[in-house]
Amino acid sequence: LSINQPKLCPSATWNSNAVTFTNPFTIGTQLNSISIDINNTIYVAEGILNCVQVWLNGNAIPINIYIGLNTPQAVFPSINGDIYIDNSNHNGQVDRWALNALLGTRVMNISGACYGLFIDINNYLYCSIDSAHQVIKQSLDNDTLTVAAGTSTGGNKANQLNHPRGIFVDINLNMYVADSGNARIQLFKSGQSNATTVVGTGASGTFTLHQPVAVILDSDGYLFIADFGNNCIIRSGRSGFYCLFGCTYHPGTASNQLHNPQSLSFDSYGNLYVADSGNHRIQKFNLATNSCDISFNLPKLCSNATWNPDAITVANSTSIGLYPQGLFVNINNTVYLSATSFNNILVLSEGSTSPQTYISYDLSGPGAMFVTVDGTVYVHNGRNNGSIYKWANNGAAGSVLAMFVNSTCNGIFVDIQDNIYCSVRHRHIVIKKLSNNTANTTTTIAGNGTAGSGPYMLENPRGIFVDNNFNLYIADCENNRIQLIQQGYTNMTTVVGNGSNETIVFDCPTSVILDADGYLFIADYNNQRIIGSNANGYRCIVGCTNGNGSASNQLSQPWSLSFDSYGNIYVDDAGNSRVQKFLFISNSCDEVIFYDDTLTSTTYLNISTM
Repeated sequence: LSINQPKLCPSATWNSNAVTFTNPFTIGTQLNSISIDINNTIYVAEGILNCVQVWLNGNAIPINIYIGLNTPQAVFPSINGDIYIDNSNHNGQVDRWALNALLGTRVMNISGACYGLFIDINNYLYCSIDSAHQVIKQSLDNDTLTVAAGTSTGGNKANQLNHPRGIFVDINLNMYVADSGNARIQLFKSGQSNATTVVGTGASGTFTLHQPVAVILDSDGYLFIADFGNNCIIRSGRSGFYCLFGCTYHPGTASNQLHNPQSLSFDSYGNLYVADSGNHRIQKFNLATNSCDISFNLPKLCSNATWNPDAITVANSTSIGLYPQGLFVNINNTVYLSATSFNNILVLSEGSTSPQTYISYDLSGPGAMFVTVDGTVYVHNGRNNGSIYKWANNGAAGSVLAMFVNSTCNGIFVDIQDNIYCSVRHRHIVIKKLSNNTANTTTTIAGNGTAGSGPYMLENPRGIFVDNNFNLYIADCENNRIQLIQQGYTNMTTVVGNGSNETIVFDCPTSVILDADGYLFIADYNNQRIIGSNANGYRCIVGCTNGNGSASNQLSQPWSLSFDSYGNIYVDDAGNSRVQKFLFISNSCDEVIFYDDTLTSTTYLNISTM
């Protein structure tokens, strides 16, 4: 294709404050379309000035194409450098321009304005005609014109469109259409006249759109959508669709706001340009992070995955002391343990049989912990000002204050932007410190400081988990529930437990983690068990029949849990002063599936019980 489809991790982030690439003094006041080719040349169609402006890569001053154009609605570059421009108003055509040509050449006759143009890998030109409720296509090699989608009558059936706008055709010739009047994105698979609704009206559990006008894809097929009526940009990821920019959904002129976004396009670096039509400007949202690396394991498990109910003890009170309160297993299967009563951190490397001392100084009552990809260890230093400290480079340089808490932090998480989260148990809140904050100031992101069960309240929160879409899961212990606060929202929803539709009953959940599909695994502290979810709901995983005890199939006050890369579950069995390993033994696929770091392939591993 001639336009950019960058390789983006699901955890990729952009600066939420955009840079204005160009303003109305240059671009005019009717921004209709933006497109960026693989050479990072930027093309913008503008209706009042009746022109297409072209910024060659690195140039601040555009080239203007205007002779013979009348209110161009769309522009699209071809792989050979030619430019295709809607020139329908009074002219009824799509023109082809060479960049330095004095005049364009008619290549397609049309009955109404093309609000979307696209050229596929077979050299077909597509045009979405808003007024005809159709997408048409024409071979640029033999001028054969056919209907690609729609019936010419506006409607919401699978074979109909209602004021279609932006279009995108992938390398498999599947066509995505921003079906604006139906508030949905339609997918017409190659050769099919009936579409599937990907997101919007008719696709349950996705996202409510309000006049989507443009859709583009990255190299992994994730969608990015300009939602004109909601004043925002939507994207898809592993966990579904969510808002990326303009997430207050109100129009505005601030750098983190949009007003009727009309079109969007990537440059080759993954930066996202938006035609912010209501503000008469082009906004550039710079890619901030694109690391596919996470430090913890997210196994891909089939629905009926099971674990051996008789655990292996990997550490006991001799090595980790009484009532340990911290556990983390990284992607190299190194197990980090807080020996709370011994005032040190231990590690158990894969293949070793006994834990070794890792950090033994500057610690007093260590509890909750998190380890990042670079090996930095974040620990709640319980009796040392009740704050979170970090040790880098195996602790050789000593500790550094990472977050001032002055209270008990029963859950720590560091997200993919290196922001730090702490569940402050006795204050009934979860706080967050931004990675670029050097002043040790924090923001309360969940709870209001008063114990309670309302949608804005927590009571003695414990373990926390932040997914790659920045959705926060909280083990709300005294309310016997798991709470979810989604990115961009202030109120919480109950995923499972008291107040949900699920029938399972908790008694102080203390830890929550996710697998690759977003299914939850929960330590149920006073019920002495581990709960897991799958496509069929929630069920007990281990500790399911025998209650509190010290046998290999029993738990006593499980504090936290973590996956290794094989899908085995490690449990901080605090009441028994030990760490237990429950071996993954089977699933319906007879294999464990893991996504690799770049998401370009899937690795299949044979079942392992080692």
